[in-house]
Amino acid sequence: SQATGTHWILDGSAAGDGLGLALVLGHLQFGNFGRFTNNIQSAQNVADGKWHFVAATHSITNAVQLYIDGSAIIDQPASMPALPLNAAPDIRLGGLRAGGSAFAGLLDQLSIYRSVLSPASVKSLFNNGVAPACMAAAPAFPPTSAALAYAALDLHALDPRGAGPFDASAALTLTVDLAPPSSRVVLPSNPQTGRAFVRAPGGANPIVVIGGSADDNTAIARVDVNVDGAGWQPASGAASWAFNLSATPGLHSIQTRATDVAGNVETPAAPLALQIDDTPPQLAIAVDRAPTVPTRAADGRWRVHVAGSATDPAGTSDVASAAVLLQSHNPDAPNSGWQAAAFQGAFWSVDYALPAGLPDPSGTYTLTVRADDLAGNSAQLSNTLQLDAAGPVASLSTRDSTTAIFTHTAALTGLVSDTTGLASADVAFVPLQQVLALSGTMLLLPFDEPTGTGWFADTSTRHSNAACVAGTACPAAGVPGRIERAVSFGGQSLLAVPNSDALNFGAGAALSLQAWVQPAPGGAAAQQLAAKVAGGQGYQLDLLDGVASFTLNGTRIAGGPDLRDGQWHQLLAVADGSQATLYVDGSVVGSAPASGGTANSADLALGAGYSGALDQVALWARALLPADVAALRANADVPWQPAVLS
Repeated sequence: SQATGTHWILDGSAAGDGLGLALVLGHLQFGNFGRFTNNIQSAQNVADGKWHFVAATHSITNAVQLYIDGSAIIDQPASMPALPLNAAPDIRLGGLRAGGSAFAGLLDQLSIYRSVLSPASVKSLFNNGVAPACMAAAPAFPPTSAALAYAALDLHALDPRGAGPFDASAALTLTVDLAPPSSRVVLPSNPQTGRAFVRAPGGANPIVVIGGSADDNTAIARVDVNVDGAGWQPASGAASWAFNLSATPGLHSIQTRATDVAGNVETPAAPLALQIDDTPPQLAIAVDRAPTVPTRAADGRWRVHVAGSATDPAGTSDVASAAVLLQSHNPDAPNSGWQAAAFQGAFWSVDYALPAGLPDPSGTYTLTVRADDLAGNSAQLSNTLQLDAAGPVASLSTRDSTTAIFTHTAALTGLVSDTTGLASADVAFVPLQQVLALSGTMLLLPFDEPTGTGWFADTSTRHSNAACVAGTACPAAGVPGRIERAVSFGGQSLLAVPNSDALNFGAGAALSLQAWVQPAPGGAAAQQLAAKVAGGQGYQLDLLDGVASFTLNGTRIAGGPDLRDGQWHQLLAVADGSQATLYVDGSVVGSAPASGGTANSADLALGAGYSGALDQVALWARALLPADVAALRANADVPWQPAVLS
C-alpha cells in the first residue's frame, strides 16, 4: 500500500511554511510541501519491505539534500526559497498534522541535529560512526554581503602525549568454557611408591603447610582440600594455593578440587598418600677392627672406601641422601669436608678423597655419616677409623749391623715398628751383588699397591710416579706378581709416568730398562710394555707376536721364544752408547749397534695394547753388566725365613 499515494513520515510545516518528509509513490520527497516546486525526490523506490537509512539536511542558505543508505540522491544540494523552520509548534510523525496520508511501516533511531551533516558524517552514521561535534560560521572569502555560511567541523580528541588524530576501536573476547580445571599437591615424594612426605614439626598442636597448583583454560576461582575424607575445606590462593594441615604423624589421604571462574568444577583424582614423618633414619657403619688400607687414585689423592647402611623405619619416608666426613685426630691435619655417598638398596658407600698433597694418611680418624630421609628428618653416627698406608720399618740391632764377619752361629736381633701393630716379620739373606744391582735406579715401580689403586709409587729417589691415563681403563692392581704384587692389563689399559729429566738421556749416554712380564695367551700382535718415543727418538720395550723386542732411536732388536706361555719372564735391555743388547730371562737374544740421545718430550707410557701382568719396571742411567742382569733375575727368588717377634 506504501508504493502508491502519498504517506507522510514527518510533518513540520504549518500554513505552507516549514519542512516535511514523505513517501510519494514509493519515492522519498523532502522539502516544503506547501510549495510543491521546492521538493527533492529520490529516484529509488524504498517501499520494498527493507530497512533504509534516511538523512535529510537543510542549511541556513536554504540548500537541501536527501541521503538514502548513506548516499546523496543528487550531486549538489538543491536551493530552495527562504523558509522559516519554526512555522509549526511541533513535529508530527506518521501522518499530516491535519490528518490523513498516514504512513504504514517502522521508524527507528530518529535524530534531529542543530547543524548540517556533511556527506562524510552521514556515511559515518550509516556505518555506525560518530556525528560531527559542532558547527561554526565564518565570513565568506572574499567578503560579500551574503549571509554567513555554516561549515561543518570534524573534531578529534588529541592524545596528550602528542599523537593523533587517530581512529580507535575495541573488541571483547568471549570464551565459552566447558572444560573443568585440574589441581595437584606439590610435595616431595618417593618416585617408586608415589607417596608424598612431610616432616612432622612437633609441638602440642603441630601444623604443616601443604600447597600445590591448579590450571585452567580461563582462570581458577578457588581450590578445596579434603583430608582423610573428612569433607572439603577451602585453601588459600587459587592457581597457587596453600592449606594448613594438622600434622599428626602417620599416613593421611589428600584430595584437591579446583573450580574455575566459569563455575566448572574438577572431578577429584584419586587421593594422594601423604606420610607425616617424625622418625629419623637408622644408621650403621661397617668398620673392621683391623686398620683400613687406603688406595691412591690417578690424581695422587688417597682414597678410603667406607660403607654402611641407612634405613628408615617401616611406614616412614625412606632415606633420601647420606654424606660422610673423615676427620683426623691430628688437630693440625686438614679434612676434605662432607662427601656424598652412593646408595644401593639400604646400603651406602663412598670412596672418600683425603686432602690433596697428603704424603702418608696413616693415623686415627673419626668417621661420621649423616643421612636425611625424604621428609627432612636427619640422623648422624660416628665411629673411629684407623688408616694404615705404610708398611712396618725394620732395622738390625746396633751390634749386628756393625759386625762385618760372623764366625759362628749367631742370633740376629733388631727392631720392627709400625703405627698399627705387627702381624709377622721375615728375614732374607741377599748377596751383595743383588743389592748393588738395584742401586742408582732412575725409576723403580714395584707395583705393590693394593686392589683399587690408580696411582703407583716410584720407590727410587726420583719419585717419578705412574698413574692411570684419563679416558682409558686403569690396570687392575694387587694381582699376584713375580715379587709381591703386580698390575694386570687387559689390552685397553694404560699407565703414564710424566716426562722428566730422570727419563731422558743425552747422546752417548748409557741406559738400562727392565720389566717382568706374564703375557696372556693371544692378545694383539704388537704389545707395548714401556715406551718413551717422540719423532722417532727414544726407547721402547715391546712384545711382537709374543717375542721380546727393544727399539732405540729406530734400531730394533728382537729375539727369543714366544713368551705367551703363562709364565713370568724377565726382559732387560742395555744400551752402552754404541751397542744395544736385549736379554730374556738372563740370556742375550739380540744385539745391534745403536747410539744417539733419547731425550724427548713424551711421557713414559706403560702397557699400551698389552694383555697380561707387569711387575718390577726399572730404569738405570748406566749399562748393566751381565752379572747385574743375573743378580736382578735372582732377586725374584730370594728365600724369606720367618723371624720371632717378642
